[in-house]
Amino acid sequence: MKSNNTVICKLFKSVQDRDFLQAKVEISSDETDFTAQVLAIDINENDAFKFEITTDGVLNQVGKKLNKKPEDVLKWAQEAFAPTGNEQFEFVRDKKVVKWRKCGKIKATLAEIPISETVDVDQAHRDLFQTQLDLAEAGRKEIAKLQENFIKAQDERKEYQITMSRMANDKANLESDLYSAFLPILNAKQEKIRELQDQLEQNDSMETDHDSKKTATTTHTISSSEEDENDANASQNFLTVGF
Repeated sequence: MKSNNTVICKLFKSVQDRDFLQAKVEISSDETDFTAQVLAIDINENDAFKFEITTDGVLNQVGKKLNKKPEDVLKWAQEAFAPTGNEQFEFVRDKKVVKWRKCGKIKATLAEIPISETVDVDQAHRDLFQTQLDLAEAGRKEIAKLQENFIKAQDERKEYQITMSRMANDKANLESDLYSAFLPILNAKQEKIRELQDQLEQNDSMETDHDSKKTATTTHTISSSEEDENDANASQNFLTVGF
């Protein structure tokens, strides 16, 4: 998606002499496309003119001329119109063209950009002044909006803190209520378990007593049977001896 913005900036005529143009630049750009419509005022020369830099026009020519990638040339164009000026570039009017130069150890002319229109200087000054007022007003509105959003964010933060505190209290109260409701049930369950354990112990005790009595009865029965058998054997022996 393209972004559109207007800037007031310096365009250096001579970086060494600190001589520059005042310019209004209307920029439309995205990742691959760039258009800059420039209104420049040369105060020293009492001159004002317009020119245009586009991806399909000037930037394409620069890329072919210097064998540069399109993204590299696009970056130069974006950097050239910094509000405070960019000392890597110069824009020098030469009759009907503007020479766009890249500064370094050796100055290289990137392109000769045709001047599309010569403008009345006074009208150009009024245009730049009005643009500065519009940008300042837009800046004030943006600051006011940011301040409003900041205050709103603070208020929302306070509301969130109150809500979170209330939710924490509600959670604590709910846990307390649930524990209070569950505690009688837990106690009843534990009492039931104790009753079952006591009953089980009683049953085990009764079974033990019953087994003990049964063992004693069986032992007594066996002893009586043995005595009867011994008495019978003694009688039989006596009879045998008598005969």
